Amino acid sequence: MASIGKIARRTFLIGAAAVAGGVAVGYYYYRKPFANPLEADLGKGEATFNPYVKIGADNTI
Repeated sequence: MASIGKIARRTFLIGAAAVAGGVAVGYYYYRKPFANPLEADLGKGEATFNPYVKIGADNTI
C-alpha cells in the first residue's frame, strides 16, 4: 500500500479556494432562472409552466 505524502499548506489552501469557487459558481448558475421561450407568445388567459407545455384560455394544451 502506498504511503500518503504530505501536502503543503499553500497547496491545500489553493485547492480549497478552487473548490469553494467552483461551488459558488455552480450554486449561482443552479439558482439562475432560465428564459421560457413560450412566454412571448402568451395571450390573455394563457399560462405556461415550462418550455414544453402551454395551456390556452380555452383549456387546450
